[in-house]
Amino acid sequence: MTTVRENRRHKRRDCPEAMTVKYTHFNQDRSYKAKLRNMSDGGVFITCRHALKKGNILTMHFTSVTTPDAAGTVRPKPRCTLALAEVQWVRPLADDPSAGYEVGARYLFPMDV
Repeated sequence: MTTVRENRRHKRRDCPEAMTVKYTHFNQDRSYKAKLRNMSDGGVFITCRHALKKGNILTMHFTSVTTPDAAGTVRPKPRCTLALAEVQWVRPLADDPSAGYEVGARYLFPMDV
């Protein structure tokens, strides 16, 4: 039996379905959209269509859409947050490699997201 070593120091929080992130390469104007999968005090896990490379520095702007859940309750809209992060790993989406990438990025400064 193979044991997988857990490298995470921070507890991860799943993100609401509508949570997205807009990111740019540091000091560039063109931005890209990504879906925020989970986050922690140390970094984020996103899926995106744009190929990133390990070591890329990104400026990330987190947003969400307020929508009613299945019971009709509207959850409060999280505040927008800006972060500076470094790409730690990139891999093609497992279910459809041509559709985009999974990306793990570490905050360069402690964040409260």
